[in-house]
Amino acid sequence: LQVCSVCQEAYYCSRECQKADFSGHRVQCKKVGVFALMKAIQKDDEAEVRRLSKTKYVVNGKVDFPLNDNGEGQKLAGWT
Repeated sequence: LQVCSVCQEAYYCSRECQKADFSGHRVQCKKVGVFALMKAIQKDDEAEVRRLSKTKYVVNGKVDFPLNDNGEGQKLAGWT
């Protein structure tokens, strides 16, 4: 099986299956990818930052984060 190179959470039997599923997979994948990039930056993980930064989909993607009960956006733990 092949794994999605961005989120590494979805598995596919072939590239064709991955392409066929992309429209349904991309929303969650983008969110996971952006959080993974932020986490890698925090940890100063140069290899992971480089890998995710090559993914135009993650870097240029617009991610809408749901609001909490107070109407505030989600906060990232540890982000300074």
